[in-house]
Amino acid sequence: MIQLLVLYLIGITSATDCPDGWLAFHGSCYLFGSGNIHFTEAEAYCRQHDNSGLVHVDTREEDMFLKGYMADHLKVDIDYWLGMTDELVEGIWKLNDGDNTVAPYLDWAPSEPQDAFEGEDCAMFGHLLKFRWADVACTTSRAALCELRVGQQNEVIG
Repeated sequence: MIQLLVLYLIGITSATDCPDGWLAFHGSCYLFGSGNIHFTEAEAYCRQHDNSGLVHVDTREEDMFLKGYMADHLKVDIDYWLGMTDELVEGIWKLNDGDNTVAPYLDWAPSEPQDAFEGEDCAMFGHLLKFRWADVACTTSRAALCELRVGQQNEVIG
């Protein structure tokens, strides 16, 4: 049992150059906002915090880490913005990275994305969906989830 705990801690604990108050995982730092704001306000919030951006989830591993952290350590009644939209072409989810990169990983909740009101062009981690993803209108209010990529990491053992 202790060996499993040590392996788990080795897998998620890393020495990074994350600013104070940020959560580190595999070369990225995450900052969880506390107030609900519109998508564009969330983008601005992240830029104001170390010139970061809204989170880009690239892998299942990163997605599971973030979901686990949100479920175990944060208020469970908050939704968080993801840094991608399908504003340009409905159903084609692109990262808001300045390059219009197609999102490499998606984890939609059942029946999502649905563009229910023909204007759900932004994505969020939904707390009522066990933090699976849903599309929502960009003018609704959610909390910012910022990501700052810090490059290579050094594993901390012990």
